[in-house]
Amino acid sequence: MLCFALLIIFVLVSACSRREVPPATVGVTNLVVGLMRQDDRGEWRVYSPGSRFPLVPNGSCTVAKKQQTCMWYGFEFDYTTSTAEEILMCRAKFNKPTDMVTAEKMETPDTHDATFAIPLLELAGHYAQSANVFRNPDDSPAPWTVEISCKHNAQEVIHFNFTALHES
Repeated sequence: MLCFALLIIFVLVSACSRREVPPATVGVTNLVVGLMRQDDRGEWRVYSPGSRFPLVPNGSCTVAKKQQTCMWYGFEFDYTTSTAEEILMCRAKFNKPTDMVTAEKMETPDTHDATFAIPLLELAGHYAQSANVFRNPDDSPAPWTVEISCKHNAQEVIHFNFTALHES
């Protein structure tokens, strides 16, 4: 019983002496959106900046264990944080139903939004996020648009739109 009482006293003293820790801050600079490919070191880089492109394949991808042509796009940025190992929470909103797929399987069919996390492991660095889009036989001819928003501690630090045009 004495151990339990000492534990309670320790918890109460610890709670009373807690210092307010300011929330970590994240700074994002040099945000570039556009068409992407891997460089000689295998790192993803934007090679054609922009936010609006005809949906033309610029590489191949594996979708649910099937190889096909696709258009690689994405974004990259430099960052600084006040503490290491911070996370940006991101949301992608699509203007029309979009299948979320991995190389292995169909994750979520016909969704209008998806969430993902970006780990910022060091106090400063560079981050690149690639994704792909491809035509489905039942696609409407309307442009496909994704709006990306990333937040840290409820503060938006990244926001952009990317549009793939279904041109003939």
